[in-house]
Amino acid sequence: MNNYLISNKSVVADINKYASKYMRLNFSIYEYNGKELILVGSEDETSCIQIEIIFEDLFFISAFFSWHTNPREDIIVIPEDNEIIKLNKQFEIEAEYQLFRLIPEGHDNMFYVAAKSIDYEIGNQ
Repeated sequence: MNNYLISNKSVVADINKYASKYMRLNFSIYEYNGKELILVGSEDETSCIQIEIIFEDLFFISAFFSWHTNPREDIIVIPEDNEIIKLNKQFEIEAEYQLFRLIPEGHDNMFYVAAKSIDYEIGNQ
């Protein structure tokens, strides 16, 4: 297993663990600068940002500009082997990029981001 995959899986696990403290999180695309995508999550539109999810060296995104999640379940995952092969072919993801699946509540389709790495920052509490 590649070191970047181990690191990405660890970050995804940390994000899901942190998000599980909330009943609901609203996410939106905060910034995209051509290389980096920042998603922000908060309990509602009027509260402070609880978490920023940062995708570095972005290759692909398929998502709405804003959505909400059910943090009692995982809000982001790295697809398993069979699924990732199928999705990499479908979205023509280049080999050095990691595919992440964002899980919105109330939508039939999942959202996807392909990037080289993922990180996060905890907002003001």
